[in-house]
Amino acid sequence: MVMVLAALEAAIYAECEESRVLHRFLRDEQGQDLIENTLLVAAVALASAGIFLSAGGDINTIWQSGSTTLTTAATAVGAVNSSNPPSGNGGGDGGGDGGDGGHHGH
Repeated sequence: MVMVLAALEAAIYAECEESRVLHRFLRDEQGQDLIENTLLVAAVALASAGIFLSAGGDINTIWQSGSTTLTTAATAVGAVNSSNPPSGNGGGDGGGDGGDGGHHGH
């Protein structure tokens, strides 16, 4: 009879321990914040990807327009420079008096 009571007591204790572990697990909110933040980051990433994919054509049009404008400006500057070449004395001879060594007397 003592053996039966000891076995019954062990079974009740084990059941109580399992109940406590389950109760602690259900009350623990430590990992909940991590999961919520991960889901939030995933939602933002998906929304951003959708925006970038839908705006891709518009961005390409903007870059092409800028490229065309810059090419036109470069061509215009090149045409002006070729019709009015520099005169050859613009480079300087590297001479000069050397200045005052950077001292500015006040």
